[in-house]
Amino acid sequence: MDKRLLFDEAYADCFSRVYAYFSLCFGEQAAEELAQQTFIKVWHRMQMLAFNPPDNWRAWVFRIAVNVKNDYLRQQYRRPFPDPLPQDYPAAGEMEEETLKKLCVEEAFSRISLQEKEVLLLYAGGLSSRELGEILGISASAARSRLAAARKHLETEWKLCGGDEN
Repeated sequence: MDKRLLFDEAYADCFSRVYAYFSLCFGEQAAEELAQQTFIKVWHRMQMLAFNPPDNWRAWVFRIAVNVKNDYLRQQYRRPFPDPLPQDYPAAGEMEEETLKKLCVEEAFSRISLQEKEVLLLYAGGLSSRELGEILGISASAARSRLAAARKHLETEWKLCGGDEN
């Protein structure tokens, strides 16, 4: 099959999921740029002479997306950290309930390990446990176990932050 057609199919099937993955990781501003970088890398890899189409396109594309994310994080860690809270941050009593929930989720998410964040974000991107296993280099059952443990840890941290039981 023509490489251009293969690329178009991979793009159509995966772009929105890759974008959503980056949006969950870094917000919408960075998501567009990182998703584009991912598909530029997909295109370049497909142009190699020794390119063999993967058995699972989504897992292959997400493996590239994870590498793009890791590169992005390395670049971010080289920069000085900005002040995490603006000076005019409202007092807790002034915040709306949704804002408090969002902060609680962010706090809980910040307390789990990078490995747990990775598996949760990839799963939220629509990948199956088999695909998670392929990306992470583990079996599907190990991916399900990691996912369950990450969910449980996130829920525990959520409750410690004051998250409701629902």
